[in-house]
Amino acid sequence: MEISEILEISEIFSWWPDFRNLEDFGNLTFMNYWHSFEENNFYHIYNRSNNKEAIFLHEDNYRFFLTLWDKYLSSYLDTFSYALIPNHFHFTVRVRKINIQLIDSAKSEKTVAGAKFSIGDVTLDMFIEDQMKRFLTSYAKAFNKQQQREGSVFQKRFKRIAIRHENHLCYLIAYHHHNPIHHGLVQDFVQWKYSSYRTILSDAPSKVCREEVLNLFFEGDRQKSLEVFTQYHLNFKLDKAQAYLIWEE
Repeated sequence: MEISEILEISEIFSWWPDFRNLEDFGNLTFMNYWHSFEENNFYHIYNRSNNKEAIFLHEDNYRFFLTLWDKYLSSYLDTFSYALIPNHFHFTVRVRKINIQLIDSAKSEKTVAGAKFSIGDVTLDMFIEDQMKRFLTSYAKAFNKQQQREGSVFQKRFKRIAIRHENHLCYLIAYHHHNPIHHGLVQDFVQWKYSSYRTILSDAPSKVCREEVLNLFFEGDRQKSLEVFTQYHLNFKLDKAQAYLIWEE
């Protein structure tokens, strides 16, 4: 991407870094991968394994990972899409609004961060980050035990990038569903079992916000929204102007 193109993007998004020269630009190494979690905001959450090693070796690994996600995070994050790849993962989420139910859930975690958040001593961002750490640590311990291995499983800190506009949200959801193609795992994204694409099209019970996702593509007519959602995915192409949403080191 040319610096002139990046400058154009920075004019559109007031929160985008102010690029002054190519030395500042570099290879986006300065990019903020850790936007603060704020209620009602959308985020792209992702991380990969240490040394790019496989962290999902069997179908049970994928299922267990999603079970833990539900256990540690579904009370605080609404899931709009996901893709699990053998050595990394992606989620599109919306942070839930702070209310009595969310605070009570935080208390029930029986953690220091949960207790402090419930009385206002730590921020929502700090609390959710702690829940993410618990989630990843729980999976890592189980994976290490299963594989009789030691050491870190994930990179030290997961990344999250705020999504500011609805059209970017649609793009990110489709990107996640196409990610298995990008990594050479399948030729047709529909074939990949470990993303939310088929879940969104189905009627089976799910924690994915199916109807809200479909309404992003067309609102008011479910059949039409399914058609638009499907066609959007079939026509999907990578857009370098939105690379910051999906940047993977």
